[in-house]
Amino acid sequence: MNNEQTTPLIGAFKQSWLRDEAQVILELDKLTGLWTKHSDRPWRVDSTRHGTNVALISAFVSQANSLSAAVVLLYRAGLAFEALPLVRSVMELAVTASWLAVYPDRTPNLLNASAKERKSLLEGIVQRGFDAADALEQIEDTLEYLGDKSTGSGRSIKSRCDALAGGSEVYLMYRAISSLCHPSNTLADAFTEVVETSVENPWGLVLRGNPENELEVNWLGMNLAMLLRAQIAADMVLERPRHSTQLSRLARRMGLTFIIEPASQVD
Repeated sequence: MNNEQTTPLIGAFKQSWLRDEAQVILELDKLTGLWTKHSDRPWRVDSTRHGTNVALISAFVSQANSLSAAVVLLYRAGLAFEALPLVRSVMELAVTASWLAVYPDRTPNLLNASAKERKSLLEGIVQRGFDAADALEQIEDTLEYLGDKSTGSGRSIKSRCDALAGGSEVYLMYRAISSLCHPSNTLADAFTEVVETSVENPWGLVLRGNPENELEVNWLGMNLAMLLRAQIAADMVLERPRHSTQLSRLARRMGLTFIIEPASQVD
């Protein structure tokens, strides 16, 4: 594996312009607009790549693009912390699209995991007296069809990260942002300030109505990096890439690789 192609994501944020919120938002605007401009064009891919794989990649990149546009709106409205769950979703979508682009033969793994989750949901709906028998039967047929084709890695976000070069660092950042999106001590800390104890305040805590978010520009930059990754994944499966010039230029500016590679060792 070429070390030059695995520039750490965290290292990219040493770029001074990535600490300028206005500059990052400008680049996100450009990137979301780039995808939207050609989103309705047909996908021409190698005949060995299954249409389901392409459909999944297209859906996930499109959703990452839409969520990124929503993140920009929230940041502009002064709601940077509130945008973090969307940034987290963009990360998950980008990783999954990249994984599908690199490992098209493992598409059934993802289909199997999704079908099992849907089956569990439908079983709960039926148990509560609602009519979902036809949908449940369809899912059971899908699982029977997939069968042993769905063995292997990729059923969890961690395994998809582990399967990609540089993915362990992405997963570390994913865990960090998840702690700010779920009910956790980390989330509570953002809404709490520690002060000296006193008779009036024996706990030594001040409760905030608004969260502290010192890393808001960093998370915006992470969104930009992951949306870039998602669009690169979409471009790499096309016989004639649409945006390689624009995407590679942004990757160089961020100090990131333009190539999505498998990890050197994949379980």
